[in-house]
This record gives sequence, C-alpha cells and structure tokens, in this order.
Amino acid sequence: IVTSHELARHVGQKLRSEIALSRIPNGLEDLSVIDGWTEGIAQTPQSDLAIIGMLNENKGQLQFLEAAVGWLRDNPDVRINLLGRGKRIESRIRQLAQDHGIENQILLHGYRSRRDIFQHIARARLVLAPTVWPEPFGRVPLEAGAARRAIVAFATGGLNESIIDGRTGLLVQPGDYAAFLGAVTSLLDDPAWRLSLQAAARGWIERTYSRN
Repeated sequence: IVTSHELARHVGQKLRSEIALSRIPNGLEDLSVIDGWTEGIAQTPQSDLAIIGMLNENKGQLQFLEAAVGWLRDNPDVRINLLGRGKRIESRIRQLAQDHGIENQILLHGYRSRRDIFQHIARARLVLAPTVWPEPFGRVPLEAGAARRAIVAFATGGLNESIIDGRTGLLVQPGDYAAFLGAVTSLLDDPAWRLSLQAAARGWIERTYSRN
C-alpha cells in the first residue's frame, strides 16, 4: 500500500511483478475545520511568503535563502516566514540573515500547531516549496490549496503530482533559483493571476484530497 503515484512508481521498480500495489490517496483535515481556523484572517500589508517543513538540507530552505539574498534586498517589503524546527539549519539561517542585514525579512517561527500553520498560510500571499530531494509526495501543496493559496515549487518527486503547473501553482526546474524567484515575483506582481491560481488550488484539493 502506497500513498502516491510517485511512490508507487519507485516501489514498483523494486518489487516482483506479481506483487500488487494499492494507492491510498493522501488526505487533509475536514476542510470546514481549516476554513474555521482561517476565517477572518487577512493577508498582511507586507508581501509575506510561507515555507513549511522541518529545517534541513532536503527541504532546501537554507539553499533557497542563500540564493535569494539579493532578491530580498531588492524587495524590502517581502518577508519569508519559516514554519518548522531544526536547530542546526535555523542557526545558519539566522547567521545568514545577520550577515546580510535582512533579519527583518527572514522570520523563524519554529514548530507550530496545525491551526497556526494554516493561519500563517492565510496571512501569506504565496507558499513556497524549495524542496531539493524527490520526496514521495509532499503535503504542503495540499495545505496551501486548502487555505486558498497558490504555491511555487521545484518540480521534483511527488510535488509534480500534488501541483498542477500553471493551474494550482508554478513548478520550476530543480535548482534553477533564478527561475524560482522570477516565478514568485511574477505572482506577487499580478494579483489577478495569483487569485486565479489559488481559487483553482482550492477546487483541486476539494475534488482530489478532501476527506469531506
């Protein structure tokens, strides 16, 4: 039993052909619960972005921020909110921010409850997933769509399955940070496009991943 087509493909390559695989789709909390958590929460005046997940090399937060230093300096209204624990990478991110004078643009929130995560997403304009490893699925796109937010991510692993490029978010070739930041800039500069993607993302989650 697997939870994604991506995982089924990898596992299937290692199993004997007579062994059957069954896929049970990932799911989310009752969407009405998520709606209750985010009701009445408005986007912040700043261009807040949210990155969700444990702080480590696979999730790519530090690598992304290293590539984004100049972009952040050019866009002082942008704030990146990191939701997740990981003391070693957190220390390096704090040092990076201090070295480049962008402490007010990189906000480390540590571990947060499910409710807090969805409320942070609701305050943000976009969710980012700079994941560098081919994780089997990736639930962050589900969380973003459930809270009516579009996502920008690297096209790796199961993220190709949970994001429809150009419809529920934007996928970028892995490692192309210039293209990643360009995609973020384009969506920040085009509210109508952003709203269209986030509405489609919510519909995709309702039809495909909701337990309702």
